Amino acid sequence: MKRVQDWLLRFRWQKLLLVWGVFLLIAAVLFAERSGVQYTHTRFRLSYLPQEQAISKAQALQEQPATCLLLCDTRQSGVDDARELFTQLLQDMKVAADVIDLAEVSVNDLPAPENYQTAVVLMPNVEPLGEDLLRLMNWVEDGGGLLFGMSPSNDRYFNVVSAKLGVMSTSGEYKQAESIVPAEGFMLGGGQRYELSDPFDSSLAVALREDTEVYAATGDEKVPLIWGRRQGRGRIVVDNIGYL
Repeated sequence: MKRVQDWLLRFRWQKLLLVWGVFLLIAAVLFAERSGVQYTHTRFRLSYLPQEQAISKAQALQEQPATCLLLCDTRQSGVDDARELFTQLLQDMKVAADVIDLAEVSVNDLPAPENYQTAVVLMPNVEPLGEDLLRLMNWVEDGGGLLFGMSPSNDRYFNVVSAKLGVMSTSGEYKQAESIVPAEGFMLGGGQRYELSDPFDSSLAVALREDTEVYAATGDEKVPLIWGRRQGRGRIVVDNIGYL
């Protein structure tokens, strides 16, 4: 016993022994307090909806009032593919939409844009819209949101509304979209260049007004690919990429 006492007196870290002793005491108390405690778990069952009662996303949207008007003209090149793509995109975004094809519906029978919150125009040549194009512009002024989902063609109808779309001038030429550089903050990976496979002359060369915000451009010639601007109380966005 005397040897143990002498060793303790010579031990260099005597205070450390006190700390260890405190921890051992706490451990002993916790062990005594928790011993004999039985852990149980709650049993529960998940009730799944029968398969025959489940409805698809498209069916669920059909029961909702349409808030988006999609106008297209499948007589024009590439529009049929664009309609299929945007219809799926709207479904994925859970946006109920009325799809109107001018190849099947007379322009005189078009729904009033005032019944919708947003509208998508899928046709390079907007001439088939006639005076309804100006009606759409007025609707944007009152707070509507309008998206031109395809590269516009340089025709007289486009020239009538080009200023409202943020276009100051255009050469009428189409530039090759060899790559896309999204603006920083616009999407993940913004500020970086991404090459596009099989590039072709797909994007209308335009000079934009100062109040226009460019969201993406080509990497070489900085041709605007996606831009938008405020128009009255509404907003217009133009997709000038030409790729689907």
